[in-house]
Amino acid sequence: MEIHCHLTKVGLLSNQHITPPLFKLYIAHDHMLEARELFWSMLEWSTDPFHGNLMLMGFLKSRQLDKAYQIFKRMPVKDLVSWNSMIAGAVRSSHLKEAMNLFSRLVCSGLVPDCFSFSSVLLACARAGARRYGVWVHHLMTELGVEMNHILTSALVDMYAKCGRIEVATEIFNKVKRNHIFVWNAMISGLASHGLGSDVMILFDKMKSEELVPDGVTFVALLTACSHCGMVEEARQYFRSMTTEYSITPEVEHYGALVDTLSRAGLLDEAYKLVMSMNVKPDVVIWRALLSACRRYCQTKLGEVTIEHMACHGSGDYTLLSNIYSSANRWNDSEEVWKQRKQKKIRKSKGLSWVELGGSTHEFKAGDRSHPDTEDIYLVLHGLCKRAKVEGYAPLTELVTKDVSEEEREENLTFHSEKLAVAYSVLKTGPGTEIMVSKNLQICSDCHEWMKIISKSELEQLKSLNCYNVEEEFSGVKTEWPATILVFDIETTGFSRRGDRIIEFAVRDLMGGKNSTFQTLINPEQEVRNSYVHGISNSMLCRPDVPRFGELIPILLQYVWSRQMDGKPVMWVAHNGRSFDVPFLIFELRRCKVEMPGDWLFVDTLPIARQLVDSNGSKLSSVSLKNLRERYKISLTGSAHRAMQDVTTLCYVLQKLTFELKLTVPLLLEKSFRASDLPATRPEK
Repeated sequence: MEIHCHLTKVGLLSNQHITPPLFKLYIAHDHMLEARELFWSMLEWSTDPFHGNLMLMGFLKSRQLDKAYQIFKRMPVKDLVSWNSMIAGAVRSSHLKEAMNLFSRLVCSGLVPDCFSFSSVLLACARAGARRYGVWVHHLMTELGVEMNHILTSALVDMYAKCGRIEVATEIFNKVKRNHIFVWNAMISGLASHGLGSDVMILFDKMKSEELVPDGVTFVALLTACSHCGMVEEARQYFRSMTTEYSITPEVEHYGALVDTLSRAGLLDEAYKLVMSMNVKPDVVIWRALLSACRRYCQTKLGEVTIEHMACHGSGDYTLLSNIYSSANRWNDSEEVWKQRKQKKIRKSKGLSWVELGGSTHEFKAGDRSHPDTEDIYLVLHGLCKRAKVEGYAPLTELVTKDVSEEEREENLTFHSEKLAVAYSVLKTGPGTEIMVSKNLQICSDCHEWMKIISKSELEQLKSLNCYNVEEEFSGVKTEWPATILVFDIETTGFSRRGDRIIEFAVRDLMGGKNSTFQTLINPEQEVRNSYVHGISNSMLCRPDVPRFGELIPILLQYVWSRQMDGKPVMWVAHNGRSFDVPFLIFELRRCKVEMPGDWLFVDTLPIARQLVDSNGSKLSSVSLKNLRERYKISLTGSAHRAMQDVTTLCYVLQKLTFELKLTVPLLLEKSFRASDLPATRPEK
């Protein structure tokens, strides 16, 4: 640092031979802030991503994702190492959505993802439960012809298993080479997490028959399977064979899995003795497993002993101890635990549940009333609870830690986040649809029993409840949702001899939800005339983040795939779509040599609107979107460009229009046409 100061004084710091070694010296000693100042100055004469990658790795090593992102944004050139570093760093920092977003941008950047890119994003999908995105990544790997190795194979198996698709994970496992222990461990862990204990044992025997030697991770998975399935004796045997047959020294994870097995089976004394005799220091996870069992089996004294042994207490530990006291009707002690938690300023972890519908993730917390469909969700939930009680469900009110009336306890249990997620899924899906709920915390016993009873009932019977339905709002008639409906609009300055000049594109999923809207400007690669019509300047269009149409197409396709329901077509809806919007979209796809998906259908609402009549029986003088907006008294709030305003208008108009003309979604599908029904000529406006 003294040399750095001297170089600054004598004016040699700008020397291109001196700055890089000084820069590397700072990074080697983790002085990232000093290195960052040098990096900014180096950008003036170097576009080599090497130095930027060093900065990224330095910040990401200390999990400073925000600072790494600042460097990443200002790097003039980003290579595959840059993208991979950011994706892996986002995963390590548990910013899973950001990791997936970065991967999408990598795909659109023109660089080809490698094995490291795919393994990192698959890990993000596994942790986030983002099955749809994971399936898209898998398809992309297939399209690019990525060579499968043990790292990618185990990542794929792990992703499908953690996203609830154990049958797909098994299918992949059976098709690939299984000559590495990683792949076997991923499959055994997946089966264990699904409680398939007998399958785990069969697979382990098969692995031994193929002469693969298990490692410590294998035995953690085996013991976890025993824990989930109540196989106490098998767990003891595996724990013994780990040391006697394979000379693997038990780590804290192995002890923890065995303690959990004994605790779940009610063998609390044996579990406590094992903890006290361990060769390694028990961590908080082991004590927490024992404490959880104390709550389950109402062992107050052992629970108090366990909490004393714990070096640090999290919010979950206070909750467990409070539950132990409340289950024994020791309300004063339960209240005292909560007071201690508040005094130590330990915040309770929020229980969250989420479902993935139509490509969007909908998140709920207990008693949540922030969702736009709150009233209808609660209507469905009350109906589900009534039916569950008829089927034999009885709320486990003893789980409520407050000294309140029985009715208040039951109400507290009713509005748990996972129940709200199920109610929303029933509200928004059709008969026979699988509902998959993910959680950040362990499900409570009451919700577990409720789920078992609800899942036994036929979804058709549940849908017959007197509740709101998205199809009913759209068409006035209850029907199955037979297609993903995307409302879109394209705005241009027209065509001339100088070529097309598109400036706006907007689309919205009629079902709504998070990330349901997609809007962008498009750079026409030339000066735009008549831009005043739309209020868009050439400087806006030439920003680096504004794509050209060829760059937009892969982003658009990914958006559509993220919204599309399994096995259902995509129905694109536009006003005056047959004359302009649809031909334009078809023309651009063909010009960019992209094949139009075969399950895309198109609907033009202009001829449908011409069927409307006034109160006197005469046809409307104009059925433009502007006139229809006035007819239905639709007010637009917020600022948006012309294309987005038209899409928003059409979403409202479509619901009013179809209701007034008694058009159901299937009838709209009958009025649809395909790309092949239109000529391949360039559209004119």
